[in-house]
Amino acid sequence: NGYTGNVGDSYQVLQSTSTGLSGTFTTPTTTSPLTLGINPSYTTSNLQLSLFVSNSTFNFTVEDGSSGNYLWSEAGNWDVMPSNGTDVTIPTFAGDPIVLADTNIGTLNLGNLLSNEDISLTGGSLGVANNSTINADLAVSGGFLVGDGDLTINGIFNWTGGRLDGTGTLTTTNITNINSTAPSGKPWANSGTVNWLSNNFTVNDTFTNTGTFNIDAGHTGGQINGAGTFINNGTINKYTNNAITAASTVTFDNNNIVNLLDTGGATGLFTDSSSASVITIDSGTYNVSSDAFLELNYDDDKTFTGTINSTGRVHLNPRAVLTLDATSTLNITSGNVDLTGDVDFNTSATIPNLFLNTSTITINDTLTANNLSFWSGTATLDGTGILEIPTGGTMSIAGATAILNDLTVNNRGTTTYSGGVLEINGTKDFTNYGVFDITGPLNITTTDGTPSAIFYNWTGGILSRSAGSGISRFDILFGGATGDNFGTIDIAATNASFDLGDIQQIFSWSTLKGSGTYIGNVTNKGGLVSPGGKENIDSLSITGNYIQTSGILEIESNNTGVAGTDYDLLAVSGTVDFSGGDIKHLNIAYVPTATDTFNAITCAGTTGCLTIAATNIIDFWGVSSSTSTAVTNGFQYI
Repeated sequence: NGYTGNVGDSYQVLQSTSTGLSGTFTTPTTTSPLTLGINPSYTTSNLQLSLFVSNSTFNFTVEDGSSGNYLWSEAGNWDVMPSNGTDVTIPTFAGDPIVLADTNIGTLNLGNLLSNEDISLTGGSLGVANNSTINADLAVSGGFLVGDGDLTINGIFNWTGGRLDGTGTLTTTNITNINSTAPSGKPWANSGTVNWLSNNFTVNDTFTNTGTFNIDAGHTGGQINGAGTFINNGTINKYTNNAITAASTVTFDNNNIVNLLDTGGATGLFTDSSSASVITIDSGTYNVSSDAFLELNYDDDKTFTGTINSTGRVHLNPRAVLTLDATSTLNITSGNVDLTGDVDFNTSATIPNLFLNTSTITINDTLTANNLSFWSGTATLDGTGILEIPTGGTMSIAGATAILNDLTVNNRGTTTYSGGVLEINGTKDFTNYGVFDITGPLNITTTDGTPSAIFYNWTGGILSRSAGSGISRFDILFGGATGDNFGTIDIAATNASFDLGDIQQIFSWSTLKGSGTYIGNVTNKGGLVSPGGKENIDSLSITGNYIQTSGILEIESNNTGVAGTDYDLLAVSGTVDFSGGDIKHLNIAYVPTATDTFNAITCAGTTGCLTIAATNIIDFWGVSSSTSTAVTNGFQYI
């Protein structure tokens, strides 16, 4: 009779007052689109039978637009006009029309929706209570897409406006274009390809990506905000050269791949320099291209179990604490890592360029830094692992406070200490296999009352003072308890001094040379002492005693003029004791005569400050015959 029932409508059609009744009733036959159910009720005194509307499937019927439009709100386009709770089917029509749902639909909450044609929602509120599917395109530019039922979109989803709300999950399996400032307040699962074109993306529930999420190259910069969670189980590609930030209220959880493919330099991914609480990067893989920038911000401890592959720049902001789990990988093949927060390395890592500001680095495995710079502030390195500066690598301490707490350090490259403070604490060794150069009156200090950390200058290693004046002092142990030097100590700067404590040279490849001053006693048991160094005439001073039981003191000369200018001079403030080894005299483009005199060694200005063994102590190279004599305060070649 033209009546349209709503789901849940109930009609009592039978009542009996007889007692003891029983039996079954068959569901009545109805004419589509109504589906009726029966609800018998037996009591001890009567029987009641009600019919109710259990389901209604209404069909969009206009195929050719004979009503003049494809409006959802046009009654003539339906066999029966849909209402709340009804099921709706939009079949396939010729010409692929677009069904327009505008403000005239009001608030419509369907049972379920099956559409094989495109739908455009521009206003009103369209919701589904049960699982629904759109096998065509959906465009939402206004209104509300709501409901507690799940909605799957198998066509293209264009979202330029309007809200997404409700507890039902929105599933997108094809292409999605986001260009909306409106929020998403419904669970969203993407297994297709999302293109985030512009504006902010507000997530107030959970957005889960198992497909591809592209941040478009034309994106002018925006923010992921809201109070929800962004979960990436697929791939994120950032193409834009502009910054993409994340508000402190949203959680970003990456479990798979993020590719930073932009070419604009320091633009960042999901960063917000004004906020300490930004995102959770604790797993997954991050691929940072050569000109891209991955910036990590936290306000509490995070454990990273994924992989960072970078040829670009990785930056950890202040207040951040990141722990690299033993299962994680940090593979920086080129580019920079800037740390002003804290990182715990529980996995081995190789970093080409590591810049430390105010940060704490805990190394519990092996961290290989090809270019390590203590830039500013106070940076602390500690842990049970090893810091490796590889061959060809560099470590620079310039203006910062660098603290090494009970950490094993192997320098096989070049370390330059030109400013700031270097503090070494604990019991672990700092071993120099390469070059350790100090360019000013800078000390290696310790907070330990009794120094126990040891600086070893190992075979092939060079410890140098190449520039500046004043004293460089080691408050830690140099060469262990006996001060063993296995490499080269080069005091190249004339007005510079090394205070390393008493040292001894045991092996033939250990060398003390240069033009400055060594503060401490020197015992040569097999090494080389060379004022000025090879083919460089100068004076080397020792504030202390010089004892030689083996090895070589090498003196070079150009003529017989001034000691320290025309021939080498070893100036010792204490006593000199040659009980063994050789004094070798080398001539540089000069042939001495038999009467030439060289005052090559001086010691304390008292008689007897120099002792020389009687046998074969003097070895004149290039001189056919010679004698020698001790004088009041030194030694002469004659």
